[in-house]
Amino acid sequence: MLYDIAIQTYKQTYTYLWADDGETYLNRFYKKDDLEKELVTPGVIYFLVYADDKAAGYFKLKQNALQPHSKQQCLEIEKLYLLQQFASKGTGKIIMNFIYDLAKQQQRPILWLRVMDSSPAKLFYEAFGFK
Repeated sequence: MLYDIAIQTYKQTYTYLWADDGETYLNRFYKKDDLEKELVTPGVIYFLVYADDKAAGYFKLKQNALQPHSKQQCLEIEKLYLLQQFASKGTGKIIMNFIYDLAKQQQRPILWLRVMDSSPAKLFYEAFGFK
């Protein structure tokens, strides 16, 4: 289910960037075997997101350093995707609050991510204080 949601949300979000609707990118970076390996990698955590008893999206957190800070201080939001029909309904805010709480529980004061300048998600993250 996680793999299917990852493919579906990527296609809904980024196919406009690619002449081949993202197929080359998906074949290179969204391999099922790679996902299965990551699921058992220490410091990498995937979460499925549900809304109305349906899979709505997923996010991935990674214990990853942001220089000059140590890996133990940092938590990276590496992926956060929602299916279009669940976007703009407050689900992202719930996810972000969950992530903030988790970072606090794990005593990781540095929460970071990367987002494309052209992504509509940039405004969402800026609303949560990201720069």
